[in-house]
Amino acid sequence: MSDYLLFVIKKALFILVITAPLHLSGCATLEADMPSGWSSERLYEEGVDSLRHEDYTFAIEHFEMMESRFPFEALTQQAMLMNAFAYYKVNDPESAIAAANRFIKLYPTHADVDYAYYLRGLAHFHSRDSFMDDLFKVDPAKRDPESVQRSFYYFSELITRFPGSRYVADARQRMLFLRNSLARNEVYIARHYIERGAYIAAVNHSKEVLERFDGTPSTGDALVAMTEAYILLKQIDLAQDALKVLQYNYPDHPAISGLLDKLANT
Repeated sequence: MSDYLLFVIKKALFILVITAPLHLSGCATLEADMPSGWSSERLYEEGVDSLRHEDYTFAIEHFEMMESRFPFEALTQQAMLMNAFAYYKVNDPESAIAAANRFIKLYPTHADVDYAYYLRGLAHFHSRDSFMDDLFKVDPAKRDPESVQRSFYYFSELITRFPGSRYVADARQRMLFLRNSLARNEVYIARHYIERGAYIAAVNHSKEVLERFDGTPSTGDALVAMTEAYILLKQIDLAQDALKVLQYNYPDHPAISGLLDKLANT
């Protein structure tokens, strides 16, 4: 169970304790009522209990019922945030982000609004995951980078707006992973263009790694792709320059000997 889930459950239980005396006389009736007759407190309690038992779909039903029936109650604000979390847990990133965005728009000064920003990045971070990718050992960087880029942007916005948030440290670590993934994606594209004879495009994507993602583990591979593309373009001076940078920064890269052979035979 996540730290945030424990946090919201504890917070929810506290709210229920302080509001319970106002509704004791109706408890027996509420227990027998159909959901249409439940109060906001009862819906909230059921939703929180569903979160506690990891029944996220049932939690979503109760929290959304709260939003539709009791849109202006203070308790609904917390329910909206937990609803976004529940959507994230059922692997529905678009709904999680939509719920988080709605919360941010309606309650921009809420004490927990930083979590809504964090959750948006988290939802897209895990939307990259795929059972088929795990089954066939597919590197996520080879997939469409849109989710990676959006996740990176959302985490960046959290850090910019809430530098003191308790979620910043985790967001920074995830951004580092995402940056490496974006760099690998550029290298895959560069190699794709080399295979198809589009050498200038390969050079441009290799440069993208050097300019935007310098220092990532893919930098050496980008220099290899750039050197190969320049050799194939018969731009020997540029190929030699790229190879020198590769040799200086990554002297143990396994591709160096092959590139030297290609240059010698050009």
